[in-house]
Amino acid sequence: MLQRAAIIDLGTNTFHQIIVEWEGRHFKILDKLQIPVKLGSKTFISGFIQQEAYERGLKAACDFREIIEAFQVENIQIYGTATLRIASNAHEFQHDFEDILKAPIHIIDGENEAALIYNGVRHAVPLGEEATLIMDIGGGSVEFIIADENEMFWRKSFAIGVSRLNQLFPHTEPIENDLREAIEKFLDDELEPLWEQADKYNVSLLVGASGTFESISDIDMELFHSQKQTFPFVHHLMDLSHYREIRDKLLNANRAELATMPGLIAFRVEMIAIGIIMIDYIMKRQHLKRLIVSDYALKEGIMFKLMEEVKAV
Repeated sequence: MLQRAAIIDLGTNTFHQIIVEWEGRHFKILDKLQIPVKLGSKTFISGFIQQEAYERGLKAACDFREIIEAFQVENIQIYGTATLRIASNAHEFQHDFEDILKAPIHIIDGENEAALIYNGVRHAVPLGEEATLIMDIGGGSVEFIIADENEMFWRKSFAIGVSRLNQLFPHTEPIENDLREAIEKFLDDELEPLWEQADKYNVSLLVGASGTFESISDIDMELFHSQKQTFPFVHHLMDLSHYREIRDKLLNANRAELATMPGLIAFRVEMIAIGIIMIDYIMKRQHLKRLIVSDYALKEGIMFKLMEEVKAV
């Protein structure tokens, strides 16, 4: 029986919605929208969602509702993450957002977020039997998973998202070496549990999802005309020489140069330097030899979970 659903991911920087239609294991994404709400702007310092961000979030809800009504969708799945986990006025925002869409927001903890990300990534990347490090960069948190194609061995969410670090480490671009070293020292301390597990499982492959990873994939395709793998999996195997050249361009550019970087969309400009510092530090710290960017992450993980649940009924 043909099914249809709207899946909404309320991220710290970006709200995402996909309209998906499926029957059995075959699915089609009918519509996709991402809105740079920046819900977490100043939240990690102030502790609450700022009024302008609050209003942008509710405007996004209205935009989503128009699309949902146009596609006549009744099954609406909404998931909230880092900002809605910590903001003092998250309950009020949740109530107002739900009132517009007439559907509940599921505010998930970091462990569940990581599990859903894995569920998306494993449908986009052929993980095989090798233990692989999966990293999803969000605005409020970063999720790490060590897994193969069949199971997760370890997962953890860290409160080190790019919006949070932007607020902790104010900067101009290009970021000065001293500040970069301070950021790397912060990451080294915060990610101590990751180093132990990555060494234990001897990971050599990094699979990246969301945010900065999407940006470097888009830049790679613009600058080097590289291609994604699109069937049966959907991902981008990065040439490491391309990655290094893109890294250097991003880290040496000022804000105006970043704004005109081919493949870098405007709302990611202010977060990209912190994101690439994070990726590069992980790559160097763990001597990772390969990098794949997954097209699927949280919202697709929710989609596949929903498909399985409907199938099981």
